[in-house]
Amino acid sequence: MTVTVSPRHSAAASVPAGFVGTWYGHGRVLTVRASGTVAVDFRTYVNCTATITTGCDRTKGSTISDGGHVSGTVTRVINSTTVMVTLTETTAPSQLAEGTYRLGHDLGHHALALFAGGWNQAPFCGPDAPSGYCGA
Repeated sequence: MTVTVSPRHSAAASVPAGFVGTWYGHGRVLTVRASGTVAVDFRTYVNCTATITTGCDRTKGSTISDGGHVSGTVTRVINSTTVMVTLTETTAPSQLAEGTYRLGHDLGHHALALFAGGWNQAPFCGPDAPSGYCGA
């Protein structure tokens, strides 16, 4: 089953249904919507200060608010397990820059992998992924 992408997004084709949902890893969350929009929220491990106010994590009590926020769209479907996403907005470009990247669906581990620099080894897991596969 595929989900058709709305014409208001720049996606080139239908998003394979297996990508749609919220995927988790240690200190990071990836959301792929049926509309074709993509969002990544992640810890930057940089504390906000008086001079560092964007792309940094905020701590209030024992709660940490992620400083990394990236958004974009699925722009091309290669096949049912590989799509291209174009990220167009980022608060932490040194950690996840704007650009077009491959997003793969690892069916065997029920996980997604974003092939973007240092993110290559940081999978995002679905509910059926093996325990510990996507980090602590």
